[in-house]
Amino acid sequence: MDDTSDTKWVAYGSSTTSPVDNTERREVKIPQVKLLFLLFWVKGKFGGYLYSEGAKTRMHNIKNSSWYDEHIHEVHCPDIEDVSEILDIIPRYISKFGGALKVRTKEVSYHSHAGGDGPIGSANPAKYSFGTPGEFGQMKLDGWESIDFNWDSNCPRFILYGCDSALEAPPVDHPNQKAYKNFAKTLSTKKNFENVEVWGQSTKSAPSFLPDYRVTSAARDMRTGWSVGATFQVAAGMNGGWKATDLSGYILDPDPDREYIKKHFDPVQPMYCYKNGEKIRSIHQGYYNDHRKKV
Repeated sequence: MDDTSDTKWVAYGSSTTSPVDNTERREVKIPQVKLLFLLFWVKGKFGGYLYSEGAKTRMHNIKNSSWYDEHIHEVHCPDIEDVSEILDIIPRYISKFGGALKVRTKEVSYHSHAGGDGPIGSANPAKYSFGTPGEFGQMKLDGWESIDFNWDSNCPRFILYGCDSALEAPPVDHPNQKAYKNFAKTLSTKKNFENVEVWGQSTKSAPSFLPDYRVTSAARDMRTGWSVGATFQVAAGMNGGWKATDLSGYILDPDPDREYIKKHFDPVQPMYCYKNGEKIRSIHQGYYNDHRKKV
C-alpha cells in the first residue's frame, strides 16, 4: 500500500492461535479516502456575483461545519463558461487526489442560470451542444449521463441553484405553458445519479442574505455590495424584490433576530430534492447550507 496512508489499526501475529507474547508485530495500513466537493459557478456573459459569491458562501459553510476535517474534505469552486467543462474537470480532480480508490465525490453544484435542459453557461458547450438558439448554453442529457462522478455512498448531493430547475408546475412567467421540464427529477432517474440526492429550484431564483427568507440590500439591487454578507440563490418566484430589500442594515448582524426577520420579510419557496426519480424533500436550502449554524 501507499506509504502515505494513515494507519488505522495494527494487527499482531500471523494467526489467531499465536500466543500474545510470542507474536510478530505487523502494521496494517488503510488509506484515508478523501471526500470531494465541487461548487461550479458560471462566469462571463451570463455569469455574475450571485454565482461566484453563492459558491464562496457554500464553501465557507462547509469549512465551518462541525463535521469538516481539512485532512479529508476537499472543497473547490471551479469557475466555468462552458457547462460541458465539467466533463473534463471531474476526472481531473479525481486524478489529482489519487484516483477513484482514494477520493469520492460528496457534492457537486451549479451556481448559474438554468433552463429546461439544465444549467446555462456563457458559451455553447464544446461537447454535447444542442446547436439551437432555444437551448443556448445548455448541454444535452447524453453529456450528463456520460459523467463518472465516482460518488460517495453516504448521502451524495447534486444541486442546481438556477431558476426553474425542478419545475412541478408551469413556470410563473408562463402560467399557461403545458410543456415544461423538471431537469432535477430527470437527472435523478439516470444510472450515474443512482442514490444521489438531486436538488433543484421549484421556481425562479433570486439573491438573498439568508437561505430561508428572501432578504437583499439596496446596494445589491444596484448590482454592488456583494463583498458584504453571505449569499444564497433562493427560490423566490416573481416580484417581491422591494419587500426583500433591507434598508436598515440589521440583516448583516451575525445572528439577526428571527422575529424581526419573520415580521419584515417573506419566507423563500422550497427547493425540491429527488432520489431515484422520487421526490423525498421539499424544503429551503438551509436544510444543508446555513451560515448561522453548523449543519
